[in-house]
Amino acid sequence: MSRRAALYFLLTVAILVWQQSPAANGQIFPGPTNLPAADLQLLDSAGAAHLENARQLLAQRQWDEAVEAIRRVLENDGGRLIRADVPALQGSPSFAWYVPVRDYCHWRLAALAWEAPEALAAYRRLVDPLAERWLSDGKQQHQPALFRRVIDEAWASRSGDDAALALGDDAFSSGNLVLARYWWERTGLGFVTSDGKPLWVFAEPRSSAVDLIKLLAPSRAIGPNYPDSDLPAAEIRARSIIAAILQGESERAQLELRWFRLLHAADEGTIAGRHGNYVELLTAFSEQAKTWPALHQPSITTTWGGTPLRNGVVVSPPDPAGQALWSVNLPRLTSDRDIIGAGRLRVADDMKALAAYYPVIWKNDVLLRADARGDSYLAAYDLTSGKQRWRIGYQRQASRTVEPPADDGSLGEINDVHTDLPRHVGVARFTLTVDGDRAFARLGSAVTSPRARRLERLLAKDQGWLIGVDLAAEGKPLNGFPIRPESAEWSFEGAPIIHDGALYVAMRHVEGSRSQVHIACYELATTAVPTNDDDDDSRPIGRLRFRTRIASSATLGGGNLDEVSQLLLTAAHGQIYCNTNAGAVGAVDAASGRLKWVVTYPRATFDDESSGGSSFFRDLNPCLAADDLVIVAPQDCEFLFALDAVSGRLRWRTFEGAAADANCLLGVRSGRLIAAGDRVYWFDTRNGKQLAQYPAGRAQGPLTASASPRGLGQGVLAGNQIWWPTRESILILPTEPAVTPSNFSPALLREIPLVPRGVQGGNLLIVGDRLLISTGTQLTAFGPQPPGTPQPQLEAR
Repeated sequence: MSRRAALYFLLTVAILVWQQSPAANGQIFPGPTNLPAADLQLLDSAGAAHLENARQLLAQRQWDEAVEAIRRVLENDGGRLIRADVPALQGSPSFAWYVPVRDYCHWRLAALAWEAPEALAAYRRLVDPLAERWLSDGKQQHQPALFRRVIDEAWASRSGDDAALALGDDAFSSGNLVLARYWWERTGLGFVTSDGKPLWVFAEPRSSAVDLIKLLAPSRAIGPNYPDSDLPAAEIRARSIIAAILQGESERAQLELRWFRLLHAADEGTIAGRHGNYVELLTAFSEQAKTWPALHQPSITTTWGGTPLRNGVVVSPPDPAGQALWSVNLPRLTSDRDIIGAGRLRVADDMKALAAYYPVIWKNDVLLRADARGDSYLAAYDLTSGKQRWRIGYQRQASRTVEPPADDGSLGEINDVHTDLPRHVGVARFTLTVDGDRAFARLGSAVTSPRARRLERLLAKDQGWLIGVDLAAEGKPLNGFPIRPESAEWSFEGAPIIHDGALYVAMRHVEGSRSQVHIACYELATTAVPTNDDDDDSRPIGRLRFRTRIASSATLGGGNLDEVSQLLLTAAHGQIYCNTNAGAVGAVDAASGRLKWVVTYPRATFDDESSGGSSFFRDLNPCLAADDLVIVAPQDCEFLFALDAVSGRLRWRTFEGAAADANCLLGVRSGRLIAAGDRVYWFDTRNGKQLAQYPAGRAQGPLTASASPRGLGQGVLAGNQIWWPTRESILILPTEPAVTPSNFSPALLREIPLVPRGVQGGNLLIVGDRLLISTGTQLTAFGPQPPGTPQPQLEAR
């Protein structure tokens, strides 16, 4: 070969190699990747100009014109958002609170009470007659919707505070104490500081009456509280104390009662049908509450995180003795082509056999989702014996039920849900939800953001879809299912939840290198829908009630890689919450789908080196609802933070990088947030302060050392104990770490060796007196041995 020919040959090879390399199509992660902030649908320039015009008109004392300018924005908001101008949490300038423009305009009108009383008087002359009629009719007809209409359409009227009081009383009577307290505080007379913080968290317990009056003084910033209520403050604050007592918040109740004595010692009213001095009545009520039995709490896991609150269930610690009662093999799923885990240990997981299975309970059955042999499976196993009750399989590329393969009855050896994917972002997790005698899950492809080249040729059979089955009929599909996305650009996220008879699921809409995250609500149909299993692009789309966009942002794959995700929703206080893992957390009204608020947070930098980026392993991380908080641990954020569950206001955040390897929020117990991953962490839910961790050591950074022992799988809270799995043992720790002279120190209560029992750590589930462990290859049950069974000497240490 001539020198010229050789050079030509080498050049040709070089070009071919270059064309096949990631750099040819925009190199994936050439270094640390900075993710841009989330995009929201914000107030447009015309609306912003009207608000600015209103400010100028107020300065010129043109009251009627200023009010009209604000009302014009209010009536043409288009469902958009605006950043609420409230003081940021100290040191948290990158967090932002957005509310609907409509709400903000009502707050803006209410703020005229101290900015321009004459303008507010002009507004009230317009709306008071109608608001008074709605309020009166609501009371006479017992229609809370009319109270809500006052809030939504005439908040700054003279009836606004009365409507808030009425809504609080209605929520109280229905047992929603958090929502009741929220509405009472909206009157501006609750135990809340001027910037919206709960007084019991931020005030000194020994505050004087003078200090309290200063702290409770109305804020002059634009905000959600009523500006000039004439309601009796003692009546509102007494209600708040009663709610705290009923909710079991003894510390809060005692502090508020102490402050009540300072501010309202002589005030009288009626509590539980008894009239008298408020302090005496509240004190007696508080003492009586100490004799009441504990509130009933759910004890059966029906979805990931226990219930749609994602705060676990209340169970007693079991006492697993000896060997396993039964064991079922599970198909092995690997993550060798996931770029998040490339070159480093996965947090609390094993890349060669992912702990990807999260069973739930129905009566005496253990329900499981899995993929193998090109099928998506739902299976039920007897909790007592482990015998398979039934199994249904759906071809992963079509919504047609197929007969289970002729085999030994297992789910197969290899989970092939990643098999057809080249390098991709994220891994599959298998979750499902039980509601009554029904189960719901996402089946089919695990990809939620297809790479751009594949998106163009996607058919319905290539996407994930939703199924609902009748458990009493061994998995027979419910009427109205399957539900498929309406086009290739749409996809369903994780398993849906059921709330007030409707189905809620997170959805993603791909737009080039970006994607939008939505909360969707579907009606549960009672009639069958026509389907054509022979049509590869048949799309039975269900009965969509609403779909609300939360945010849009760039993703790690950027359109160049397939992305696998499974966002889970949370339901509490009449709202549906979504952690988008895309720079924003949002909530919608469960009934109407109206966007309530969105909070944006600083997005983390993804570094594909082993020195950081542990938070990106958080792939099942919905909001956790606990009392009046929603706690969030986003995948793309170096903070854990808490929001007010109803308003969305930021309550606290951890220090940057805290608990970076905590990939799961296990729950809140007695004011302690328990988070776990490679380690276990304890946080104070009042202020986000990290109290302790186990084992000690740095969780992220260049000096990171691998935790020892190191978590493997997802733990569970049992009574006042944390059951935390490692590869070789289950370590039992207290939910309340011991107090030492210098700090908090968790003490190991007990260790249950797993190796002698023939199993390793995995995802834990406690059901009565049984413990289930789901590893990457088997589901194993432990519990009381049948009578007469010899007990091996495997005592827990």
